[in-house]
Amino acid sequence: MKLHFKAFLLLPFFYLAVGCTNNSTKQTAQQDSDSVANKPTTQASIPHGLNSNQQFKEDVIKADEKETGLIANIRDEYQRIQRLENGGSLRKEMINFNCKNDPGSGQLVRYYEGDKMVLIDYLLNSEHWGEKKRIYLKNEEAFFVFKQEMSWMFGGPPSKTEYQNTIDKIKERRYYLNAGELIRQLNKEFEVKSWEQKVKSDNIPHTTVKLKPNSAYPDAATIPQMKKGIVGC
Repeated sequence: MKLHFKAFLLLPFFYLAVGCTNNSTKQTAQQDSDSVANKPTTQASIPHGLNSNQQFKEDVIKADEKETGLIANIRDEYQRIQRLENGGSLRKEMINFNCKNDPGSGQLVRYYEGDKMVLIDYLLNSEHWGEKKRIYLKNEEAFFVFKQEMSWMFGGPPSKTEYQNTIDKIKERRYYLNAGELIRQLNKEFEVKSWEQKVKSDNIPHTTVKLKPNSAYPDAATIPQMKKGIVGC
């Protein structure tokens, strides 16, 4: 059943702006069931608005990848942090925020292993658009980022229910980083049509982006701000 996007207005994320409202609510969450989702949803059948309380149906980095060297090290550290998160071992700090002059709202969640920040979740939802990021850290430096964008519109044949048919457009980006340099980028884009069989992200092939030497993660400047808890839209 399709739900209107506004029903899911919660959280993170987009670009940090000086003019954002600072009505941020900060709280230290316990390791319990009322936390923000442990994994972001790669299930393509995303409702209107990316929801922090939905869990991914797949690992963002597959456990059976055959790469060695830097990519294998990134995969191993990613999986280590996932195990800690899934086991409830990470301390969390949460900030909710509202956009200025826009109906959107967002949420930032920072995860700590002891005193070290190891993961950042950022979610931002507006009326017909949403964005979500998960930033994995080692020694306070990002080594992997998963980014998901969703926009939607009404369309398709007449609906047989009280809800109009819709088309969701999904974009996913996977960024692999080493010492601040982007060493791999995988992209995928697809559509989910409410009147057709649901599509799963893991059934959609990636496109490997050809990178220039010394490429950087496009949103690198936002990471230090998020680490400090500075967010807005």
